[in-house]
Amino acid sequence: MTETIQVELDERAADHLRRLASSRQMTPEELVRELIIKGGAAPPVKDQFLGLLADEPELADAIIEGAMAAREHQPFRLSDG
Repeated sequence: MTETIQVELDERAADHLRRLASSRQMTPEELVRELIIKGGAAPPVKDQFLGLLADEPELADAIIEGAMAAREHQPFRLSDG
């Protein structure tokens, strides 16, 4: 059983859909169907360190401030002049 669903797109979005479908040698309908079935993208990667300080903005600011202060007193490179 199939069902027809109509979606209204502005001209820019419709043009983008047509170009993207054409680049994959598909019709716009085939591209939309594939994106829906396959989910559109790979699942997000779960990185245990990404966003580690998201709930602690003050701590993140303190760490950055400390690093910048240390860099002022102990630069990575010493200038020749």
